[in-house]
Formats: sequence, structure tokens, C-alpha cells
Amino acid sequence: MQCVAQLGELDPVAPRFRAAGIDVVTIGTDTVQQVRAAQQAALENGVDPIHMDVLCDPDIEVFRRWGVWDGFQQEPMHGTFLVDPRGRILWQDVGVLPFSEIEFLLAESQRLLTAWDSVDDPAGDPIDAAVFRRGMDARYHTFRIPAIVRAANGDLLAFAEGRVQSGSDSGDIDVVMRRSGDGGRTWGELSIVADNGDGVFGNPAPVVDRESGDVVLLLVRQEAGSHESQIRSGKHGSRTPYVMRSADHGKTWSEPRSLLESCDREGWGWYATGPCHAIQLRHGEHAGRLVVPANFSSLAHGGGNAALGAHLLLSDDAGETWRIGAVDEANLGKPEVNPNESTVAELADGRLYVNTRDHGGKSRATRAFAISVDGGETFVAPFQSVEGLVAPVCQGSVLADGEVLLFSGPSVGNKRERLAIRVSDDAGATWREALVIEPGMSAYSDLVALERNRYGVLFESDGYGRIRFRSFDRNALESRRSAASPPERK
Repeated sequence: MQCVAQLGELDPVAPRFRAAGIDVVTIGTDTVQQVRAAQQAALENGVDPIHMDVLCDPDIEVFRRWGVWDGFQQEPMHGTFLVDPRGRILWQDVGVLPFSEIEFLLAESQRLLTAWDSVDDPAGDPIDAAVFRRGMDARYHTFRIPAIVRAANGDLLAFAEGRVQSGSDSGDIDVVMRRSGDGGRTWGELSIVADNGDGVFGNPAPVVDRESGDVVLLLVRQEAGSHESQIRSGKHGSRTPYVMRSADHGKTWSEPRSLLESCDREGWGWYATGPCHAIQLRHGEHAGRLVVPANFSSLAHGGGNAALGAHLLLSDDAGETWRIGAVDEANLGKPEVNPNESTVAELADGRLYVNTRDHGGKSRATRAFAISVDGGETFVAPFQSVEGLVAPVCQGSVLADGEVLLFSGPSVGNKRERLAIRVSDDAGATWREALVIEPGMSAYSDLVALERNRYGVLFESDGYGRIRFRSFDRNALESRRSAASPPERK
């Protein structure tokens, strides 16, 4: 539950709302820089600045997201708005709040929280939480590229790229993390996992080793001052895979260690891991193997999209050493399918299903897949289009749970919006829509299995202003077994 207020009216009593389970934020049309400047000026003048999180949006998209927008006058509405976990306004007041109305709002918030828990979620676990927010940490401009795993102690570890100067894919970018010990309801302090100075550490791909309980994190390092187009063309810069390890469920981490010698090839330019969770195999002779989806570009095929390819990284010793497994080179130089950001799941029969973003290919579909029957050593055939998954050109995530295969990603063919969970009951041959997570703007995402037949999805939303965590029940996936199509765009 969130209480969204303008102008900071609730700042003096924000701790009372948080104690009641209400997340209080301020929304405004200032930029992040303007807010920082105002807070600094307040400090210099001896005035205590607003302590609440501020969602800044000069384009006012955040007001549309919360529904506090006057369509007739085309301006934000003033006041305080109580919003439920699905983003619906349950109560609003359009004036500055006297103390009596604050008391009423607190009581109403608690009543609605109780009603939501008892009616909509018998398990008592309705979660829609903002994990990373633009403006939540003065060190970062934007948070992007989510990945999530459930640690051996049950904690959820949410990773992202903390982008310092802007939302750009290049520049000063760190891998950051937040932890939840209550299934995603609340999240701890932001910590920096990997910092490459003015360069990039990014594309987190975490996995938990079942035997040791260690969290193994693959990521990539990029030199400062280099950009993707330069790296793909071989003109300047490089991208190198690295590995890190935590033996205490993500509280501390080893130093990043380069995998250049074992996991890169001469003639590869661009390189990326995931970005999403990786997996550990459960079936067959390769049980225990760690498998990380990755992608590259071939310098021999130029800097265009036809030079893109996908591959798998494998470890048979709990992440201590790594090597290259399956590589799709058959699509290189061909414009039909251009494998890019990938995600992998182990099917019930032990086969690996790899789903990838088709980046600028000429196929009608924007998703493609490949199968491995030997634990990720090779692909049975080159990546081929998945016609049944309607999506824009964007990253996505797959998760296998028994006979069920889940996919998360935007579901409108030409725009990053309407994040939905699609389900396949036949190992990826056909897909049906099961649940719409976010009807508005949404982009990259990652899936995680929770307790009690529940799942979670960590996803970008609100014009890349937030990365949110949403939980849902397996029963929700069975409520819409007939195929559903997203609305047509006009």
C-alpha cells in the first residue's frame, strides 16, 4: 500500500505511516537535480529538508501513473492519494491536511490493508513494492536492468545497474543490490556490489549454488569512455565477463575476477551476460551444473545487428571455473534472427530452453528460442522465431516450475508496455497469457520462485523511474487458460 502526497504535506508524520505499513512518497514535477538543489539550500538555511522519497518527473508521467491527473485541465491534481497494490486510488483529499484528517487517513489505510489481505490474498502476501526508485539515492540518476534470486536463507536479492550520470547504457554504472527478508514486502539499504570507477560493471546474472548456498554472480566490465557501437565495430573499448561470489547470502562479496581467458573468444566484440537470473541444473548427468545465458557480437560480421549471437556459459564446480558451452553461430551474417539478451530454463525432461530477444531481425517475431539436450554443451538447432510470444524488442525472462514454463515481458508488439506473464504447458511450443502485471509502461524483468506456490517478478516501469517487485500466486496462472491477445494499438 502506498500513500502518495504532493508538496510534502505528510513529511512530519511519515514515520507513523511507515510504522503502519504505508509507504509514503512525495511526487513533483521538478527534476532530480532541482530537488537535490532545494534540499541542499534548505540545509544551508538551517531548514530540515523533506525526508520522504521524492518521485521526480518533469514530464508529469508519474502523475498519470498514479492517476492524479486532471485530464480536463491537463495538469496534476493536488492533494493526497491512498493507492492500493494494484495502483487504484482508494481515497483522496484535495487540500492540505490538518491533523484530524491525517488521523483519519491512517485509520483508513489500516482498514484497507486489512481488507486487501483478507479478501484478495488468503496467503496474506499481496506485494507490489518499489525496490529501486529514481531519486532514492543521491549517488545515482537511474536504476535499470533488474535481476533477482532467492538466497539459501530465504532472502530475496534484487540486483540492478545504478547509473550515475544519466539513464544511458554507457558511462559510470555500478551493480547494486537490495535485500528483502520478508518475501518482498520490505527492502533493506542499497549496497554497491561492483564499481568500475568511471566505467561499467553491469548485466547482473546471479545464481545460488544448492550445495554450498553461495551466491554466484556473473557480470560484465566495460572500459570508461567506450560505447556499444564502438565495441561492436572494433574501433574502441571492450566488454569482458567477470565473476563474483558471496558466502553469506549477499552480505559481502569477493573481488570481481576476470573470465577473459576462459569465456571470451578472439573476434568477439560486444559481450553481455543475461541480464537475468542464471540456473543450476537438477536433472541427468549434468545435475549441479551452473548455466548462464549470454550474448556476443562477431567483429568479422561488422557492427550491424546481423553480427549478434547468443551462447551459454557453464561451470561444473559451483562457479569456481567457467567455460563456453553452446554457441549459435549459424545465424551470424543472416538478417532473419539476431539473438541478443537471453534467458534459460531447465525443462522437466532435462532439456534446456533458451529464449532470446531478436534484435532487429527480419522475422515477424521479436523472440526466438533454441534447445540443448546435453546440459548446455551445444544447441540442437540455431535459434528460430517464437511466433506465439507477442512482444516489442526487449529483454525477457523465463522460469520453469515442474511442467509449467513462465515468460515475463511486455506484451504489445511495438511498444514497451503491458508487462504480462505468459505460460506454456508444452515446453515452449505454445503460449497463453495468464496475468497482466503492469498495464502501463514496462520493460526489462526477471522471475523468481517463492514459497507456497508463489512467484515474483522484478520489473522496470514508470518511464524507467522505478524497478518494482510484484508477487503472484500459481492459481492466477490457471484462471485464464484460453488464449488472450493484447489490445490493438490505434
